[in-house]
Amino acid sequence: MLVDNIYLKPMVQFSIETAIRQGKLLKIKYNNISLRNRTLLLTDTKNGEDRTIPLSEKAFLILQAQPRQFDDRVFPMTRNQVKHYWKAALSKTKIEGFRWHYLRGHACTLLFEKELSIPEVQLMSGHLDSKVLLNTYVKLDLEKLVKKLG
Repeated sequence: MLVDNIYLKPMVQFSIETAIRQGKLLKIKYNNISLRNRTLLLTDTKNGEDRTIPLSEKAFLILQAQPRQFDDRVFPMTRNQVKHYWKAALSKTKIEGFRWHYLRGHACTLLFEKELSIPEVQLMSGHLDSKVLLNTYVKLDLEKLVKKLG
């Protein structure tokens, strides 16, 4: 099996742009993307509710750049395929112990660094409890905070 996969890099980039879970990422279909509104409908989410998230320009361009599939999925891979290519990529780059889910925490941190409010980040990430979002997923960079304080 090949070590590289054309979908892995855009999947990682999209995950970082949106804070989306891997399971939802693999279920994105073109008919859930609103080209006019630059939004994405996520159906049957972990908390049981559908939600629509706004897409950054980068996230939108990532979706548009993917080759169109007959089954309408944007990223036509299984969890096992992602696991295989993810492990191969980590091995190739000599990164140990980095789980896909860590991209979600990084994404939430970046959304706060873009100065989004707690409710705005909650809309993106789907967290119902802001305490879980802030205590579990957000890791602030002290150097950036020092610069921000002046």
